[in-house]
Amino acid sequence: FEVANSLTRLAGLELKRERPADAELYVRRAMAIREKALGPTHAHTLQSMLDLVAVHRAAGKETEAAELEKRVQDLRAIKP
Repeated sequence: FEVANSLTRLAGLELKRERPADAELYVRRAMAIREKALGPTHAHTLQSMLDLVAVHRAAGKETEAAELEKRVQDLRAIKP
């Protein structure tokens, strides 16, 4: 999980450098690691998805951000 955390921090740095495309690569890798290890409805996986929402918004991809945010809400609703 440390790798996923490090990737998330790198994504944050890339966003600060106004490089959302690079940030997206890091967030997607972190999200994949968490989803595989913890499952799609785990809080850490959902947070990674919300991180990707932020990256999409920084890149001006509002449609993708809104769709993913809705997916997170739906996943939270089915969590046991």
